[in-house]
Amino acid sequence: MPTIQTDEVSFQVNFYTQIFPNGLYDVNISKNTDGYTNNIIFEHKQNVTSYGKAKALSQALIYLARFNRDGVPIPAKICLVSQDENRCFIYDAIDYIEIINDIENYANLKASDGIADFKANEPSEIIEFDLSYEKGKKAIKEFVREQRHNVKININEHNVYGWANFYYENALNFKQKPEKKAFFAELKEPKGTLKKYINAWQGREIDFKYIMDMLNDPMTQKKLGAFYTPALYAKLGLNLVKKAVERAMGGGG
Repeated sequence: MPTIQTDEVSFQVNFYTQIFPNGLYDVNISKNTDGYTNNIIFEHKQNVTSYGKAKALSQALIYLARFNRDGVPIPAKICLVSQDENRCFIYDAIDYIEIINDIENYANLKASDGIADFKANEPSEIIEFDLSYEKGKKAIKEFVREQRHNVKININEHNVYGWANFYYENALNFKQKPEKKAFFAELKEPKGTLKKYINAWQGREIDFKYIMDMLNDPMTQKKLGAFYTPALYAKLGLNLVKKAVERAMGGGG
């Protein structure tokens, strides 16, 4: 993780404290990001223009691809905060949904390097702010308080495990059963826990045959035991043991 200067951290803390009703309590500072809420991800730079809008934006998109992989709802807005310029450059995450859905190629990139040859659209909005007086905070305060829908993602073998965990952790809040059968029903017809976050899944359960055991609900996992070995790997292990025994008995080369 790149080193962050003390004054940058101080600015970020002051920024969130000034613009959110409950300050830092309204912002999730985790997953190596500079902070995010349910509908905004923030990327802070000393000077966004000199750093490069495209590079800064691509870093945020790498984080969103990881969110998708890990079953974290995708914010609708990307906010590049420029400390020296007193500006926020706003982008719509939906415009980059192909990158966010392409977990295999983007989620494992080093975020600080950004995405090579990435081309950014013009910001959908530029918000000027001045944290030193109330009127200077008005526009950015209104922006962060606006309610938005999350960006819906596509389910595939790279993110189904993360979204399974999200479903099991939240299903009861939507009066749904935290069970694998119910999870797959929700994937195919999202109407509860995942309704706001995913597009209806058009695949078949056989698409996940190699990871199906990983998708078991917590109760099933508990019944199987913490160290349950998927059948495919158990069979492979058995074959390896057989070969080792044959070699030891002089029956194989």
